[in-house]
Amino acid sequence: MQGPSGIGKSDLALRLIEIGGILVADDQVDLSVGAGKLIANSPKSLLCKLEVRGLGIIEFPTIQNVPLSIVVDLVQKERVPRFPELEYLQILNVCIRRLFLSPFESSCAIKIKSAVKNLWKENYK
Repeated sequence: MQGPSGIGKSDLALRLIEIGGILVADDQVDLSVGAGKLIANSPKSLLCKLEVRGLGIIEFPTIQNVPLSIVVDLVQKERVPRFPELEYLQILNVCIRRLFLSPFESSCAIKIKSAVKNLWKENYK
């Protein structure tokens, strides 16, 4: 996920963790390329840490060396397309699917989980 400060990245991360997601990193992620895929890792200084507004820094289990399958741009609700065209980003010479979602919609975490699941099915049939 990416977006400006205060857009709701950490809040959405908490909701994703609640439905079975595992934290990679908060605020920054180290990206590398392996076998033609983007690989995400937490910088060592941020490992297992998530800033939770109102509570401070909370520790969570993390996962490392995660193949990145999708980038979610967090935007205001009115900027989310109803019927989006397929969009891609080029990061470190790797093409990756891009979505625009509103983080505070109650369905946002489920939308991300569904998008990742469907993309995985498309790529690994």
